[in-house]
Amino acid sequence: MESKARSPTSVELYQQARELCSTLEARYGETNEVIDEAIDTFLADSENKLDRHRYAIDYFKTMSQLYRADAQRLQARARMMMKTVDRIKQHAITVLEGRCALLGDKKGRTLETDYGLVYLQNKTTMVIDDPEVVLNRLRGTAYVDVIETEKLDRNAISSAMKNGTLGPSIGARLVESHIVIFK
Repeated sequence: MESKARSPTSVELYQQARELCSTLEARYGETNEVIDEAIDTFLADSENKLDRHRYAIDYFKTMSQLYRADAQRLQARARMMMKTVDRIKQHAITVLEGRCALLGDKKGRTLETDYGLVYLQNKTTMVIDDPEVVLNRLRGTAYVDVIETEKLDRNAISSAMKNGTLGPSIGARLVESHIVIFK
């Protein structure tokens, strides 16, 4: 059985190139048959090595693109699943609101099942229809933070609206909604 000669590594090719350069420098660029043969061998080996490098680079780029495409598909599926979760939670809120209408707010809000507790929780969200209007009305108050630019302190405004310090005349409003909690 004929054994195939081992091809040199990249480091070995680099060392060969340095040695050939040193030899040529020492001989002031003059070559002989042995040096010409060494140069030809080096060039053939380096060409083969670089072709293998090109193949490897192309292969890994292709695989990288495939993995990125797979990741995008998986992310799209994950987003789809989370949208399904959101729809199911919205259905659960509707069912719990129906229970509240039928059984009363206190009794209908909570359901204990064999798998855990499900309950309806109130949620208040502040909605700012036009941030510029609110910013102009609250400029110079504790509700506007100045870091590099003016920025509304949404938490402080929301708290002030909840406790009655600020009203809807500033251009913001509180919206009541429900969230469902599965424990």
